[in-house]
Amino acid sequence: MVSIRSLLILLSLAMALLALPALAQEKVAARTGAHQGYTRLVFEWQQKPAYSISKEGGRILVRFSKAGSIDKAGVSPGDGNIKAVETLSAGGEPLQVAITIPDGSRFRDFVVENKVVVDVYDSEGAKTAEAAKEPEPAKVNAKEQPAKAPEKTESKGDFSISSAQAQRPAPVHPVEAAKVEAPAIAPHTITMTTTFSVGIAAYVRAGNLWIVTDTPDLPTHPKIEGPQKERFGAFEKTEVAGGAAFRLPIPEGMHVYGDGGGLSWKITLTPKVRKTSPALPVAETKEGQGQLVWPMQGMRKVLSVHDTVVGDTVVAVTSGNARQYSGAGRNFVDLQSLDSAVGLAYVPRTDGLKTDLTTKQVIVTSGGGLKLSGAAAAPLRVETHPEEEPDIEKEAGENEDEAAQEKHEGEKPAGDMALTEALPEAQDSHGHEDAAPVQSITTQDMSQAAGEKPSGNNIYNFPRWEMGGLQALDQNQHIMMTDVSAKPDESRAEDIITMAKMNIANNRAPEALGLLRVALQKVPELEGNTEFQSLRAAALALSGKNDEAIQDFSRPELMKFDDIKYWRAYVLAGLEDWKQAGEVMPKDFTPIHAYPKDIRTSLLLTFTEVALRNGSVPVAQGILKTLAPELEKMPLWYASA
Repeated sequence: MVSIRSLLILLSLAMALLALPALAQEKVAARTGAHQGYTRLVFEWQQKPAYSISKEGGRILVRFSKAGSIDKAGVSPGDGNIKAVETLSAGGEPLQVAITIPDGSRFRDFVVENKVVVDVYDSEGAKTAEAAKEPEPAKVNAKEQPAKAPEKTESKGDFSISSAQAQRPAPVHPVEAAKVEAPAIAPHTITMTTTFSVGIAAYVRAGNLWIVTDTPDLPTHPKIEGPQKERFGAFEKTEVAGGAAFRLPIPEGMHVYGDGGGLSWKITLTPKVRKTSPALPVAETKEGQGQLVWPMQGMRKVLSVHDTVVGDTVVAVTSGNARQYSGAGRNFVDLQSLDSAVGLAYVPRTDGLKTDLTTKQVIVTSGGGLKLSGAAAAPLRVETHPEEEPDIEKEAGENEDEAAQEKHEGEKPAGDMALTEALPEAQDSHGHEDAAPVQSITTQDMSQAAGEKPSGNNIYNFPRWEMGGLQALDQNQHIMMTDVSAKPDESRAEDIITMAKMNIANNRAPEALGLLRVALQKVPELEGNTEFQSLRAAALALSGKNDEAIQDFSRPELMKFDDIKYWRAYVLAGLEDWKQAGEVMPKDFTPIHAYPKDIRTSLLLTFTEVALRNGSVPVAQGILKTLAPELEKMPLWYASA
């Protein structure tokens, strides 16, 4: 027989279990802040939440997908356009919140990391009254940037969960005794995008794809995309003098083809066969010495690559575009050329082989001449595969691309009108047009300076991008503009980005933004490039577009660089998030002193205010002390600050 005491204990346990969902609810910190033109409400969860949102009469309803309880310590009653914040859900239920707003107000919502942000904009009647008021400092993490309110709002979806009984199990099929073939591999693409021209060689050996770049320390690496990319594993990087090599094992039966060049490369892995037109080697005898000649134009660099799988050395010759490639591998007495989708690669079989590059040829010879086995001075035949059907559709597309590329050379496209509009007329520092050159410099010199890697773990190289300062900027751009019209699109884009770098370094951010937009139109793949994102972010920040800049500066790929911390602090201060700006701002400002004067002054004065607003008076005094020698020559708006 159960005693009364036991019943009481069981009843207490049952009540405790029923209360567990409510006790386990996540605390959601809510806070409000009044800004000029809008009021912000932030819900901060431990992890990024899913939610839906809608407007009903004078209330905004937010429905979260999981349970939670609102901590309203940061909510000021009647703060601006947020009249009230009320919890509608019961304990243990998915959190639902009602936000009371003025009649006629519009709102927008967005997510930043683990925060849901709701901005309620002033109604038309309130705008006139608020116009003369000073904006208050932000009271929230201002990387949750405001933007223009949308014309209308829509519900973001339903988060209801269907019952387990409604979910039918998948049908069970009988096991077949027949041999199961390995699943076919779908086509995959490997991309590599940079903000300056890079040459590559791409070849296959021993079941591995090798991509060799002729520029060391690139801020970007090859990336593979496709439905079965996990079957390929990761690229293995090998250091190469004057470049870098990346190795990727590929499944048997995959064919490799190259496209693009310059700033944007694409390597296609596919089971289909394309009809190709490689450069065929020619056996020649010159002054009694045998040599092999590949008719390949504009080849860039000869590199020696250690093959970590086979254990020997491969000679790779990089190309600036995918139209220059040697195709199927073939055997010679002194060397073996490899299957090459871009450029040329071969394995020496004797010592003393020499590779020379001319504007139109790759020549391989040796001190005593190559053994050509009686081959005449004619193209050597390429291995063919008559049983393989070419991809006619792709072939037609390739021919069209090549024809379009040839048409570009020597022709100025209509798209360059946008480039002309993005730049002012060439003027000297006094506004006189057609100023004489400040210094003799070529487009190649400027491109080389723009492509130089900065010291340390940094992404910006402003001292090299300044290139003579404002007095030389317009003339430098005039030189580059003269050369741009005669180049193909990928080379044009490289020069345009070089001009954007010069404009950023000389604090002409709006002009830089215009140039970056033109470059992106010519090479859309730049959108995913880390260095391009960093350039756009800096130009946005210097233009005062902090709400857009923080989006790029918050990308994980950018946040790994040391100098990005300074720029995140600068932008967060521009968004009036002084607390977070103080948290991310580095303590050592020495790297900023290498920046061009205008950028350096703007950043250091902003850091001074960040320090003061966070109570770090000694830090602020230290920054101002470094600026004291420049005070007399400082523009009035800086000096007064």
